[in-house]
Amino acid sequence: MYDPDFDWDEAERLLEEDSQATPAEPAAESPRSSSFGLVRLEKRAQWQAHDGQVNVALLENRGEAQQAFTGCWDSASLRCWDLAQEEPSPLGELRVGGFLNAVAKLRGDTALVAVSAGLIPTPGESLKVYSLSPPLPSPTKAESCFLHTRGCRALAVWPAPGCGELAASISKDSLAVSRVREGGGGILAASPVFAASNPHDMQEVTALCWQEEALLASGGTGGKVRSWDLNSAVRGTWTCSVSPGSWVRHLERCTSSGCLVVCHSDGLCWLDGRTGQSVGHVAGLGQAYANVRISDHVRIVAFGRRLLACDRRRLTPEAGASAELAAAALSLDLCAGAGGSLLVGSKDGVATIYSVHA
Repeated sequence: MYDPDFDWDEAERLLEEDSQATPAEPAAESPRSSSFGLVRLEKRAQWQAHDGQVNVALLENRGEAQQAFTGCWDSASLRCWDLAQEEPSPLGELRVGGFLNAVAKLRGDTALVAVSAGLIPTPGESLKVYSLSPPLPSPTKAESCFLHTRGCRALAVWPAPGCGELAASISKDSLAVSRVREGGGGILAASPVFAASNPHDMQEVTALCWQEEALLASGGTGGKVRSWDLNSAVRGTWTCSVSPGSWVRHLERCTSSGCLVVCHSDGLCWLDGRTGQSVGHVAGLGQAYANVRISDHVRIVAFGRRLLACDRRRLTPEAGASAELAAAALSLDLCAGAGGSLLVGSKDGVATIYSVHA
C-alpha cells in the first residue's frame, strides 16, 4: 500500500547493501549430497518482460503449450506471454493502477489482483477481480472488492490457486477471508467470513499463506510471523520473530511436515506451524525473496541473485542447483512439479524460464 512518508526504494537499497556488505562464502557441498540427488536447472528462455522489477510470476500449462504472466510493481502492469515458441511472444497487457503487489488465480482465468492505494484512496481501488483470458486486457469489466481502505499487500487462495474456495487478502489495516462464489465466475462473496483489523499492529504486512483450511499465517516488515485460527476469537494464535528488523518476503506451508517456510531479508527459516518455534535456519547467503517446492523436503530458493536448492533435513544449500542471475530474483513459480518448468522474475525486469531436472 502507498505511504507518502515511506521510501520503499531506499529501504530496499539499504537492505540489499547490508546483505552484500560481508559477502558470504557458498555453503560447502555435503559428501552425502548424492544420497537424494541434485536438482539441475537448464535455461530455456530469457527476455525483457518489463522496464521495472518483476515481482509477480505465474506459470501454467494449457494443453501442450505453456503460458506465463509477469507483473511489474512499478508500472502496475500484468503481461501475458505465449511460451509455445523459442522466443516468448506477448499476449497483451493489463494495467491495474497504483503499484502491483500480488496476483492469485481463483478459478479458471479469473484472478484476484492486489494493488497499493493512491494518495487519495478510492473504495474498491486496491482489490479487484479480473479475467486473465488472453489476449489482455479482457473485455470483461473488473469487479471491485471493498475489503481494504489503504491498499492490499498480499493474497492467498485455499485450497490452491486455480481452484479457490476461500480467498484471503491482507493489508496494513485489515485481514479478510472471503468465499469464492460457486457459479459466479470466481467472484468473491459480498461479505467476508473472517476479518481482523490492524493484523500486525499497524506495521506493514508483506506475506500471507494458508497453513490449513482454517489456519492462516502472515508476515511483515517487523520480522514477525503471526498465525490466525479462523475458528477462534483469539486475535492470532501465536507470533514469532524470525529475525528482529528483517522483512518477511514470502511464506509457504511445507506439506510434508506442516512447517512454515519463511523467506526474509536475513535468510530462510522453518517454523513449527503449531507453535511458531524455529526448527531450522539458513543464513549468510543474503536475502531470501521467494521459494518453490520441488519435493517433500527440497525447495529452490532465490537468495538475491542466486537460485539454490535447500533440503529441510540438512539445511545445506545445494551448489549443484545454483543459477547466477544479473539481478535479484524477486518471484518464482514452478509448473508440473520436479520435471517441469521454473519461471523467475528479476529486479531488472527480466523473466527467465528454466527446465527443472531432479
